[in-house]
Amino acid sequence: MYKKWCLAIAMWLTLVSQAWAADFHTRVSGEYTFSANAPTRVKLDYTLTNANAAVFVQNYQVILPESAANIVIQAKDQQITKQLHSQAGQQLVDLAFDNEVVGQGKRREFTLEYTDTSLRQKRGGSLFLHIPSLMGSEEFDSYETIVRTPLEFGRPDFVTPTPEKTGTGSGQLVYTFAPTNGQAINIGYGRQQILQFEWQQELFNRQHTPAYQVVTLPGDGPEWRVVYSSLTPEPTDWQPRTNGTWQGIYLLAAGERQQVQASGYLIYDRIDQDFDPQKAYEQLTGQIYLWDVGKTAESLPAASVSASIVGQVHRWGGLPILDRYNLSLHNHTGWVHEGLRLVVFDPSGKVKVDPLESEITLYPWQKSVIICTIRGPWWQPYTVFQLTAQLVDSQGNIIDEQKISGLSLSYLALACLGGIIGLAGVAGSLLVDGRRR
Repeated sequence: MYKKWCLAIAMWLTLVSQAWAADFHTRVSGEYTFSANAPTRVKLDYTLTNANAAVFVQNYQVILPESAANIVIQAKDQQITKQLHSQAGQQLVDLAFDNEVVGQGKRREFTLEYTDTSLRQKRGGSLFLHIPSLMGSEEFDSYETIVRTPLEFGRPDFVTPTPEKTGTGSGQLVYTFAPTNGQAINIGYGRQQILQFEWQQELFNRQHTPAYQVVTLPGDGPEWRVVYSSLTPEPTDWQPRTNGTWQGIYLLAAGERQQVQASGYLIYDRIDQDFDPQKAYEQLTGQIYLWDVGKTAESLPAASVSASIVGQVHRWGGLPILDRYNLSLHNHTGWVHEGLRLVVFDPSGKVKVDPLESEITLYPWQKSVIICTIRGPWWQPYTVFQLTAQLVDSQGNIIDEQKISGLSLSYLALACLGGIIGLAGVAGSLLVDGRRR
């Protein structure tokens, strides 16, 4: 029964729309004037033209957003009665025309003006202007829109759809849009919004022995990045996840409580909507709070990584001997660095390095040590070399490069050499003993 009623209502609306289109032509010209410190002024000029000599307009309804205020109707040489009422989050403006305009081609003209504070939205240092299409505009015969923005806004980073004409006048940029067929107009100044965040979680080890506790912290996602200003205390270890978060692992003593706190900034690569942490971080532990502070990406800390090579050096006969080395990496920023590659090689090709290349992810303030071994030719007692280690980002740029010189010993060759020397010594002793006899 419900489906039958819905079908009947849809058919009735279609018939009403078709009847209106057959009897009247509707032309609307909209003008939206934005200001830096005042609500947006909206002016809509309506022209209703009779297409049928026997029919004329007696009533008309305009649907406006709930945020519309100071609604005024102006009509030249015509009497119009206005009634306002709200319904389902919208304002319905019912117009009754007290005089009759009869005859094919006769026109009824009126202007509707109002102010709206919801069309201009400031998000994280970016400005977003959104002009929704008028309800029923897809049925207008002509719907032209003019948008005026103050020159102090500057040139926008994007405008959709593409305006038919752009000009300047009276300290304003003027955009003229052709009939948009129900399409909204979006103008953006900036492409990112920067949000400041605070996150906190309390850990409690209820066991009678030391135990590890895991927290899940906010990380990068498909449309946002996170940079940390602080994380107190730093985790004992770090672990990645696949849902836009990462885990910090803490070692707590028996019965210990630990308050973990983090703060920083979230860079959201959209300005047409607000960031929803509940949707973005479904598996986040603890509590996160975000707010707009009007910052830009340029004001955030640089995303850099430091690297240093420390060799395990042995001394033999006063010479430095290197058969193993540690590469120490330290992410000394709040950025999560993914796709880093550590490349280690000997330019001369004298020694082999294991591993030669590895992929690394570094979390905020994480310190990581990679142990590699060096193998020279087994038949040479020693090999002098110079090792090169490069830390490369995901774009192939070298972040840091370190070099270390050393001497690699072949213990097999030394053993053989020692054996030969030993045998030579034994042979010499036998020879000496033989001569004595």
